[in-house]
Amino acid sequence: MAKTMTYLKADRDPWFDNARIILVALVVFGHVLENYRFDSGLLFFFNNFLSLVRMPALIFLCGYFAKRWEREGYIFEVFKKLLFPYFVFQIIFHEYYSWLYGWDRDLRLLMPEYTLWFLLSLVSWNVLLVVFRGSKLLFPASLFLMLFSGSVSIIDNFASLQRTFVFLPFFLLGYFCPKDLVFRVRKRSIALPIVCFLFSGWCFYLTFDQPWFGRDMVLGYKPYLVMGLDISEGIFYRGVVFSLSILSILAFFMIIPEKVYFFTYLGRRTAYIYIFHGVLIKTLFYFGAKEFATGYGSVGLVFCIVVMLVIILGGDIFVRIMSPVVEGRLIQRDFWLRLRGKIPG
Repeated sequence: MAKTMTYLKADRDPWFDNARIILVALVVFGHVLENYRFDSGLLFFFNNFLSLVRMPALIFLCGYFAKRWEREGYIFEVFKKLLFPYFVFQIIFHEYYSWLYGWDRDLRLLMPEYTLWFLLSLVSWNVLLVVFRGSKLLFPASLFLMLFSGSVSIIDNFASLQRTFVFLPFFLLGYFCPKDLVFRVRKRSIALPIVCFLFSGWCFYLTFDQPWFGRDMVLGYKPYLVMGLDISEGIFYRGVVFSLSILSILAFFMIIPEKVYFFTYLGRRTAYIYIFHGVLIKTLFYFGAKEFATGYGSVGLVFCIVVMLVIILGGDIFVRIMSPVVEGRLIQRDFWLRLRGKIPG
């Protein structure tokens, strides 16, 4: 209740924060569900279908809030809040995963660990906006890159390039999206999004009936040749995924509530949940979390893990501890002066 009252005083639009926290919770849900994909073809399909929405919609919102790129110091803020945390956690997670799984591998700073690709891609997208001065030609260029980057086999996970090109149109759609359009989408009835989701799911099932193939396409990290596709096939399937994602994103935004709820304040803390949930999920399931429940009990276990991770990682204590790194304040001189008591905190 106290957090809700504090949120109301912050003069924020709860619709955006509701959308952000629901999307990140779906990302967490999907990564937990990955551990059950061999148990059920239906779960595998469902998780693939959710991938049409969660990251593309989250990237759309990031683009929507990138309209301030002309502000002085914008690039420094991008580097401080995205690139600095990326390098810090890339090193930490590399060492941790190597220890956890007993891997003997070299550190490669530009081969993102698990979920960290998003931070690196966000840096690239924001830099593109600044370099090209928000030109409207960026969007048609992004569609070309999305479709044809898959035909270049050397564009893969390195520096998250394949995903950067695949998801760039969603970022630019958010950037170019007029504010009044967002408000019009929010006012739709519940019937329309249900129809959109059903149609999108049906088309997705008909097109990607092989779950592994569907997974590779929606995640967008593999070149066409690696998936056994020629250029024309790759362009077709990637175009289908893009189209169904747009439809599913619209449907998702139509059902997001506009009121303040007990979870709305967590929308301001999605960076913490996103960055750290992957390493905790891998740890939990490495040490046998899946064995605690079987059958229908697994549904309850998945739900409990998701809720636990969202609450802990978005909680006051964790945010307070990790904010100097996640917010990039460690590289600011004021932070160290304040720490030493030289200036009031």
